[in-house]
Amino acid sequence: MTRKLIVHIGHYKTGTTALQVFCSNNSDLLLQNGINYSEVHRTNCKHSRFAFGLLKAAGVTTLMHGFSNDEAPELAWQRLFDDVRANEAETTLISSEEFMRIAVFPETAERLKQIYAAHGQGIKVKVVVYLRPVEAQLRSWYNQMVKMNQVIGDLDHALADGSLEAVHYDYDAALRPWIEIFGTEALDIRRYPAPGSARTALFDDFFEMLGFVPDLSDVASGSDVNPRMDDRMLDAVRLAQNTGLRKPVARNLRDRVAHFVEAQDALTRGAGGVDMANERVRTGLAALSKRIGSDLTDLGGPISPRPTGPDLDAVSLQVGYLTKETVRLTRELEQMSARLADAEKIGRRQPRGVRRVIKRILGR
Repeated sequence: MTRKLIVHIGHYKTGTTALQVFCSNNSDLLLQNGINYSEVHRTNCKHSRFAFGLLKAAGVTTLMHGFSNDEAPELAWQRLFDDVRANEAETTLISSEEFMRIAVFPETAERLKQIYAAHGQGIKVKVVVYLRPVEAQLRSWYNQMVKMNQVIGDLDHALADGSLEAVHYDYDAALRPWIEIFGTEALDIRRYPAPGSARTALFDDFFEMLGFVPDLSDVASGSDVNPRMDDRMLDAVRLAQNTGLRKPVARNLRDRVAHFVEAQDALTRGAGGVDMANERVRTGLAALSKRIGSDLTDLGGPISPRPTGPDLDAVSLQVGYLTKETVRLTRELEQMSARLADAEKIGRRQPRGVRRVIKRILGR
């Protein structure tokens, strides 16, 4: 019997975490349907160690999640191939979006090719990847990097300096190593469901590929395991984090900005003022043009609910300045709090009369 290994390589921001959590939580159900969601190096519901091992062996230091395991990738993959052969299921599945980074470092792909040639005899590999329109992919990953407290420039600079790696927009380069290792016929490119699709659309497609359809009622009613930050928050949060805020302070800032945006949305939800004004502009200019016998409709708009062009640049500068001032005041407040705490410690060691004077000075 030919053994099969499905390697789900992502892409980033295509629901991989949700699929991994479901597969890990329902591994017994998958096994009953002939799918072994391998327990070999399965950590946090995914199999990133197989990618991290290759990357680390190639000298890559920018690995997420503080990966520190020094096991040679040959040993890790050999253990996987042994599991594929020994497991009762005909098909074994592993999943990690970190596999996408292999394309950034050619030596990792060459090493995996050698490992498969040495240890993967008799195992048929299928490589599954989900792709979405490039701009959506780029902006979603950019959003994620800000959410992860990464120091990063605006989108233009992040692309220029390589902070946004080419695998997020050059799909040919991203998938070429997998084709070279396992062949074109092994690659299964699937489209990530478009916005507005049913909540279970990704799961429906993924499990149709696996050959069975599980009960997805929990998926349909559950919450997003990796929610996206509101894009309107990005500049304020990014600029603040780039000043070196400590992570707890940065998280607190993100929460405050999110609450502010939610409050503003509540104030403006369903207003319809821009649409009303645009309609009056159109009909008013048409009526005035007719009244005076001269066409003035080119003075129309439309009015936009948000600044555009140079106005948007000005708003971005204002956001940057206000963010900088917020960070400065936050730091000064932290320093003042620390000084007050030190003064209180000193005061507790003084005679009672001196302590009363210190409390009076501190306003306590």
